[in-house]
Amino acid sequence: MTYRFGTIVNGSKFVEYKNTLNNFIIFLFTTVLGRAVTFLLLPIYSYRLTLDEFGQYELLLAVTAALVPFFTLCTHEAVLKNCMETEDSYIRTNNLFNSLFVLFLQSVILSAVIFIFFSIFEINEFLPLLYVISFAVLSSMFEILSKYAKANAKNKVFSVSSILLAIGMACSTYVGVYIYDGGLVFVLNSYLIGYALAVLYILFALKIPKNFFNHKISFDLELLRGMMLIGLPLIPNALMWWVMNLSDRWFISYFLGLSDVGLYSVANKVSSLIIVFNGILFQTWQVYLYGKKKALASGSSMYSAFILYGAILGIACLFLIVVNRELLHFILSDEYAAAWYIGNVLILSSFLFGLSSALGVFYVIESKTAFALKSSASAATLNVILNIALIPWLGLLGAAYSTVLSSALMFLLRRFDKVGTKYVRTGFFEWLVILIVFTSIATMHVMLDSTVSVVLFALSLVLFIYYFIKLYKKRYI
Repeated sequence: MTYRFGTIVNGSKFVEYKNTLNNFIIFLFTTVLGRAVTFLLLPIYSYRLTLDEFGQYELLLAVTAALVPFFTLCTHEAVLKNCMETEDSYIRTNNLFNSLFVLFLQSVILSAVIFIFFSIFEINEFLPLLYVISFAVLSSMFEILSKYAKANAKNKVFSVSSILLAIGMACSTYVGVYIYDGGLVFVLNSYLIGYALAVLYILFALKIPKNFFNHKISFDLELLRGMMLIGLPLIPNALMWWVMNLSDRWFISYFLGLSDVGLYSVANKVSSLIIVFNGILFQTWQVYLYGKKKALASGSSMYSAFILYGAILGIACLFLIVVNRELLHFILSDEYAAAWYIGNVLILSSFLFGLSSALGVFYVIESKTAFALKSSASAATLNVILNIALIPWLGLLGAAYSTVLSSALMFLLRRFDKVGTKYVRTGFFEWLVILIVFTSIATMHVMLDSTVSVVLFALSLVLFIYYFIKLYKKRYI
């Protein structure tokens, strides 16, 4: 028997808490380090790149993000799910091989299609195209390998690979861009160097080529079909976030210009800190739920765990809204720092998207990923329509409001879908979301008075603590 805060907890429950906490710490360290480096490179970009160049860089990354689901066919999610459900090393290795085979095949096909398209329309800008394809292949391989590492409980390997990715990108950017003033080309090269280091490390740390040879792995059509049933319906879900990012940038570029794309991209970097934090929570949540699949099959509710997820993410959201303006003015040039208000609106969007992604895990667990299509497609369609309507009228704020409303629609559709209501009952969580949303909106509109912002954040924090104590006393947490 083990004691926790004066309450007796059996040994298996303690191990479960301990493993979950260990996973959270590993994901926290690696994700914060990796993504923080990207954010901390902004000062270098702000003093070495014009807003037009930064806008071009962000457009290339957005296009890359759009291609990744097509290069992998989202089989990396099947790798994580299938490998965690078995202890057989052959089956695990076979899942990885088939996912990498899909990546290789799709890389050849899509590259050929893209080059033919460029040739037909006599587009001679082949250098950006080469960068985009290279980005897509390397980032796709990293996604597959990192999922495999986590499924095999090799979180330390995943951690080191993320560190190498961050260090490689940071060092090459500092030398090539800051010291030698290499401009946009060196920024793109640093991205490639970081991902190449991370991929090579996982390949050799987990002895993947050796495992392929020892297990005599070959292409398995039946296994691939099963992986496709999981992965293919997730492509629209992956594209939804891309649509909400790339369509924003494309319409901004069309209606306003590349410098506004750069400014909007800076605002997105701010809101991406919430996406980063959500990524830490999401990875822990994903591994935790896969480990509790038997309990979920018996109808166990994840209500209290989901409340905890939403509350932690909400507090991070409110905190970033409070410090955002001062943070940007401190680390960036004045031209870049003007993005702070747009960033506050996008932070709220990131919060709602984070909750939607947490609900999305239940679709994968039940192998009903096709149900995610409805919410993703609806949100993406609404985003495009609102961009066309609001950007010419409200400028950058129109793009930000479009993203918030689209994220809210996706969350509501998933929350009240039959899968969402099966695992998370209606109750306190809805009030929690309403509180965070309205407090965020209120804080955004009183940012000129920092004292009011801090008071609103403090009141929200006190209310969260009160409800946590109340729930803990009733043994809901």
